[in-house]
Amino acid sequence: DRREAAQVMQRAVALKPDAAAWHHRLARIYQAGHEANALAHFQRAAELDPGKADYAADLARVLAKDGDLSTAAEFFRRATEASPANPLLWAERGQAHLALGDLNAAAACFGRAANLDPASAAAHLGGARVSLALGDLHEAANKAEAAARLAPGDPNALICLADVQAAQGNIAGAENNYAA
Repeated sequence: DRREAAQVMQRAVALKPDAAAWHHRLARIYQAGHEANALAHFQRAAELDPGKADYAADLARVLAKDGDLSTAAEFFRRATEASPANPLLWAERGQAHLALGDLNAAAACFGRAANLDPASAAAHLGGARVSLALGDLHEAANKAEAAARLAPGDPNALICLADVQAAQGNIAGAENNYAA
């Protein structure tokens, strides 16, 4: 049970407070219902081992969920520096930049993710959203179609494709994808 696991890890952390891995494990346990405690232990793990991609990425996810997008983007940067070949981290970093309105940084991150994994629907979806925001409807359509093809039935891909179609004036196509 989670409560018992948390108690065991709390004792472990008390015995060895400078063990980043133990803080990270305890934070993961706390994620289900004790977000403030989870955040504190994710922060401590990232502080103790700043070069560990998992620690930086998990902290960034919690920060993004809490709305601290600027700090989340910084920790996603650290995660991608520690694990530069991880397309998921690049896509998540792109999402943080997109949410902040930094379209150039977002485009670079999504592009890197797509280069690392051409089959990444998240990379193409993010790239489509950036292209749409920049008004490049042709590029947005190509990327949104790729995302929908790579992740058939994914509501986010279909909504993005519908948004692009609506912007292009293809109302019938947009309505079909919004309805799907």
